[in-house]
Amino acid sequence: MKKVLSIILTAVMAVSCLSFSAGAKKAKIKAPKLKYITQTSLTSAKISWSKASGAKGYVLYYSTTGRGYKKLVTTSKKSYTHKKLKNNKKYYYKLKSYKKVKGKKKYSKYSNIKTIRCTNYLVSLHNPYRVKNFEIYKGIKSFKMNDTKYYNGFVLSTENEGYPIFDGFADFNLKGKYSKIQFTFGYDDSTEHTKAEDTLSIIADDEVIKTYELKYGDLTKTVTLNIDNANKLEFLVTPKNGGFGRRKVGFANIRVFK
Repeated sequence: MKKVLSIILTAVMAVSCLSFSAGAKKAKIKAPKLKYITQTSLTSAKISWSKASGAKGYVLYYSTTGRGYKKLVTTSKKSYTHKKLKNNKKYYYKLKSYKKVKGKKKYSKYSNIKTIRCTNYLVSLHNPYRVKNFEIYKGIKSFKMNDTKYYNGFVLSTENEGYPIFDGFADFNLKGKYSKIQFTFGYDDSTEHTKAEDTLSIIADDEVIKTYELKYGDLTKTVTLNIDNANKLEFLVTPKNGGFGRRKVGFANIRVFK
């Protein structure tokens, strides 16, 4: 009889353990994954993440040091725009998902961590809507002018060999947000034609506000221009007579200011 009772007790305990294990597995919630962070203005960034299966919502946290995270928002959506960020300051983000089990919130582990540093670089804030002979340089991607590496800009190519003559341009829709722009420009070091000459025109709302004459061998120039809250801003490089062949004009560290 004792042997029978022992067998029954063992069986009951095994079933209870299996039930507990199944319940624990059912209550477990998967952590979400941060996908990307995109700068949306001079002082805001959009944080996006993947859906966690079975999640009721998400809690997003941020830090400016990588330690001491603060809760930013609780939401059921898969993205959030963080506003009033300080320019050129690095922000760290992570999140966790949750669901309700018997009226109580159960949380997942934390997601991966992603960071962003909001800048006032034009190419971080706007993509050109119309281009010709255009190459963009973002992040760690660089090009050289006067044997110096430059970042955060683009290169426009021109050609004055044969017919037709090719110019290069990039048009941006700034939506009237900025009063000034600053940039460094000159010939990209990959330009091989020692007689290269081009004209650079900066055009705001279809009005030329400044022109510059470029000659091969000139040092780079850094300029600041008033653009008076223009909507459309165009960088146009046109080859001059003489100096045959393809060449490249670089624009670096292009910053906009309110």
